[in-house]
Amino acid sequence: ETSQSEDKHYLVDFYADWCGPCRSAAPIYAQMSKEWDTSQITFVKINASKVNVTKDGAGPVRCFPTLKLYNPQGKILKVVEGFQQKELIAAMEAAGIRKSEGKKKD
Repeated sequence: ETSQSEDKHYLVDFYADWCGPCRSAAPIYAQMSKEWDTSQITFVKINASKVNVTKDGAGPVRCFPTLKLYNPQGKILKVVEGFQQKELIAAMEAAGIRKSEGKKKD
């Protein structure tokens, strides 16, 4: 659930430690979190093998990784099963989320 006072989207990565594709996608997801405007979007990772995501209200997670883009009111805008970077970027752009102006330093 998101805060009503915060006008940010959320991109949530539901992953599992034992998932090979999740481990492969992790550095790409981390890089994306540095490239997008953090005043508009928050990147979150949830280890779904340790949290009952269905019970917690995230809806079904049928495979790993599953990424869900939420609007500021908590509505799911896009669900991507498997790590499909182009599909995620298209959904973020369609939601009006911008890349950050300058590249952040580590």
